[in-house]
Amino acid sequence: MVVPFYTELKSIRQEQEIDLSEVANRTKINMSYLESLESGDFSFLPTVYIRLFLRAYAVEIGANAQDSLKQLDIHLAKTEEMPQPQPATVEDHDGEEDEETYAVSRKTPFQIRSDILKVVVLVAIVLFAIFIIRRIITEEPMAPAEVTDARLEATYTRELSQETIAAEPPYRFTLRATAPLWCKYSLDNAEYQSETLDDGEDIRPEFQSGFQLRADPSSSVELVINDHPVIFDATSHHVDFTFQSRNGELTITHYRLK
Repeated sequence: MVVPFYTELKSIRQEQEIDLSEVANRTKINMSYLESLESGDFSFLPTVYIRLFLRAYAVEIGANAQDSLKQLDIHLAKTEEMPQPQPATVEDHDGEEDEETYAVSRKTPFQIRSDILKVVVLVAIVLFAIFIIRRIITEEPMAPAEVTDARLEATYTRELSQETIAAEPPYRFTLRATAPLWCKYSLDNAEYQSETLDDGEDIRPEFQSGFQLRADPSSSVELVINDHPVIFDATSHHVDFTFQSRNGELTITHYRLK
């Protein structure tokens, strides 16, 4: 038995222990819309918006967004090809259209007004849906929330890279957000401090022996140590930076979905 693509997407999310509410928070997509996507109900909005939502959902859970969109097109094409029930017809035994049949088939003024009212209501619903979609699209995304070390270990694999930065005291790093991000950092082995930065905001703490920094997502991070920009592979997941002043060693930890 072939498993529907939307069921496979739901399984991917559940296997990674990603709550649907977390997906809704990060993508700003209404929870009921996400539930409809996972149940295979694609009738709640026009197809163009369904595709936008499905792409964002697939990217967030680490699925192949392009393949998901192809599967959606195939599913919708099959749905449109399904035969529609034919309306019942009144059999004319005499071969002549009698007056009673004609009177039943003709709509009354009340029925016409009722049809017009239905059209008006439908148009109002579509306009309201467009208004909501525009608000979702134009609203600035929220910064991610902190993820525990246990969750990182269970969901991601780590990839390490190292480089040496010739920095001299006084030491300082500058973290600038190119989009909303969450971070936490420790200076000179002190307690961690958490920050949420909006697009364009930055922090510039000073340190002596070194620092540890975690940021999410790494695609929103610009990091400079003294006057040295740090170059790294940006993704939609976390990244850790550990710098030691005594030897200038910088260790970068990337997190990839398992």
